[in-house]
Amino acid sequence: MFNRKKPGFIIIHNEELSFMAPDSKTGWQCIDSFPVSGFLTPDTIIDLPDKKLKDYDFSLMIVPDFWLGNRTYEFHSKDKNAIESFISRKLKQEYPDNPEIQTLFSYKAINREKKKQELTALFLQDPKAGELCSSLSRHSIRPVRISSPALLWNRRLADTVESFDETGTGLVYLFENECFLLFYHQGNYLFSRTIPLPETDEDITSRFESLSFEINQSAYHFSQRTKSQLSRLFLIASEDTDTERVKEIIGRGITILDEATGKKRYSDKLSRSLGLCADFTPEELIPSEKVPGISDRILKNEIEIKKIQIAGIIIGVFLLLILGSEFLFLHNIERSETSCGYTEEENPKEIIEQYNEALDTLLYDAEKEKPISVIGRLAASLPGNITFSSIEVEVDPTRSLSFRGSIKAEDVEVFNTALTHLVANINNNMKCSGTLSIDDLEIELAENREKQDKPVYDISFYLDLI
Repeated sequence: MFNRKKPGFIIIHNEELSFMAPDSKTGWQCIDSFPVSGFLTPDTIIDLPDKKLKDYDFSLMIVPDFWLGNRTYEFHSKDKNAIESFISRKLKQEYPDNPEIQTLFSYKAINREKKKQELTALFLQDPKAGELCSSLSRHSIRPVRISSPALLWNRRLADTVESFDETGTGLVYLFENECFLLFYHQGNYLFSRTIPLPETDEDITSRFESLSFEINQSAYHFSQRTKSQLSRLFLIASEDTDTERVKEIIGRGITILDEATGKKRYSDKLSRSLGLCADFTPEELIPSEKVPGISDRILKNEIEIKKIQIAGIIIGVFLLLILGSEFLFLHNIERSETSCGYTEEENPKEIIEQYNEALDTLLYDAEKEKPISVIGRLAASLPGNITFSSIEVEVDPTRSLSFRGSIKAEDVEVFNTALTHLVANINNNMKCSGTLSIDDLEIELAENREKQDKPVYDISFYLDLI
C-alpha cells in the first residue's frame, strides 16, 4: 500500500501515445509508444509491456488541444457540490453522445458586476478522450490529471509575461515542418491551430508567406470571439531558424521570447514525441496536481476516499496508543493509591470525570443530523406540484438551510393548498429553531415560462436548523 512508484506521464502527439519518464541526462525518456487508434478499436488488442510500466505512476496525461472545449455559465450558488452538479448536468445535455464528459471537467468561478457569478468550464469534448481513459484503465493505468500543451504554456506565460491576464496574446511555435499557433484572452486559453509548413529548398519567404496568412486569419477569428484585438505575438523557433527574416515576413510586430520563458528544446528525437511539450522540464510536470488541466472526478474521489481510509487507520492506531497509555496511567495510579494514598490534587476520579465530559461532547456532536438526512426530510415534505432547483445546507458556524424551487398551479385554490401543505409538512418533519409560516416564503412569477400550460411561480425560503 505504501510502495511508491516512479513518476511519469502520457503524451498524445501526432496520433501516437507515448509513456514518458524523467531522465537525468536528456530530461525525458520515452519508455514505449503506441498508435492511439490501437486503444480505441475494440478488435485491436494492445500488448503493453507490463514489466516496463509497472514501476511507474502515470498520473498525468497530455492530450491535443482540440480535444478540449470550454463554456461559460451563470450560476448563483457558491457551493462546490452544487456547482459541479450543475456543470455535469449542462455538459450531459450539450454532449449526449459523450457520457464520460460528465466526470472529465474543471471550472473557474469569477464574480462579475451586480453580484453575478460566472463559471468557466473546461472539459474534454472529444469522445476519444473518455474512450481512451476507459481503455487505459483496463491496463490498470488511470491518469488523475489531464492537460494539453496550450494549458501548460498558459501557466508559463502567466508566470513570466507582464500583463498577460490583461491583454490578448498569441504564441507562434515553429517546429520542423509544423507551426503551432496558441491564443490567449485575459490570461485564459482561447483556441489553437496547427499549420503544416511546405518543405522547400527555396527562399524562406515562400515557406512562411502561407503562415503569415494563417496568422492574420487567426487574429481575425480572435477579434470576432473576444470583441477585442490581438495585442501581441511571441515567437519560439529553433536556433538554426532565421528568426529576423521570419519576423519580417509575418509583419505583425512579433517578439522572440527570451530564454527564461521559451527555454530550450531537448533532442530532435524527443521533440518529435513531445511536440509543444518539449520545452517543459520534469520539475514543471511533476507532481501532476500542480499541472493546469482537468481532473477525472470519479478517480479523484476514489483517491480521496483511500486517503481518508489511510488517515482513519493512522488515527485509530494513534487513539489505541492513547487509550493504552491511559489504561497504564490509571493502573499505576490505582497501584500507588493502595500503597501510599493520594492527595486531593492527584485524585484519579477527577481525571475520569474529565474524560467523561469529553466523551459527552463527542456523543452530542455525533447525534447532530447529517446534511443528507436534512435534504431527505425536506424532499419528503414537498407537495407533488412543488419542485426544487437548489438546496443549500450550512453547518458552520450555524446550521441552516436555503431552498429555491418552483410551483405549478392552475388556480388560486390549488396554489394556496400547496403552500399550506408545504408549511405544515416542514414544521412537522424538520428540526427548526422556529416555526415556518406562509409569510416567510418568497414567491414571484417565474420568468420565461410563457410556454408552460400552467402558471409557474418561483418559491424560496430559509430555515434555521437545530
